[in-house]
Amino acid sequence: MRGNSLYAAALPGSNAAAGVASSGIEAGAVYPLNLQAVHPVVLDGEQVGVVSLGYNLAGNSFVDTIHTRLGVTCSIYKGTTRVATTLTDNGQRAVGVTLENPEVLHTVLRQGQSLETRNTVYDTEYDTLFWPLRDAQGSIVGMFFGALIVGVFEMGLRLVGTDPQWTFFLIGVLIIFAVAVVCVVLVSA
Repeated sequence: MRGNSLYAAALPGSNAAAGVASSGIEAGAVYPLNLQAVHPVVLDGEQVGVVSLGYNLAGNSFVDTIHTRLGVTCSIYKGTTRVATTLTDNGQRAVGVTLENPEVLHTVLRQGQSLETRNTVYDTEYDTLFWPLRDAQGSIVGMFFGALIVGVFEMGLRLVGTDPQWTFFLIGVLIIFAVAVVCVVLVSA
């Protein structure tokens, strides 16, 4: 390869310099959490560089898009710190807040499992889903939080005659579907 080798560090732990594409969520100083994809560029059989695309998950545009399109309240956490959110406290976005819920910390950040539960946030009760965010190497770097106000979803379930025992399951599926749709929209944009 010719020229600078700075592109090799486009996605930490990636093999883009060796001709292998990779993607993941990366924690950093400039962008606390960045959705990153790296792909080698080949010209006449020789790798001449890499293309690196990123999307700042810590900016509010990601959570605002989910909230606007799907009506889901959501937050992005780097580790235990909320870095983007649609939640407000006294009219201000509630970023910089440290999550201290032991059940969430243990299940999501330590065990790497999603957690569906009910939480009260700023005096509002929500049906919630916490989902671990992993980097390209599989390490947990943060969490996604999605929520619907309690009662809104249950009212819809009652209207269609769904058994209440399925409430949390359906909420989880809805939130996961919402995140998947937004990710597909972002990747295809």
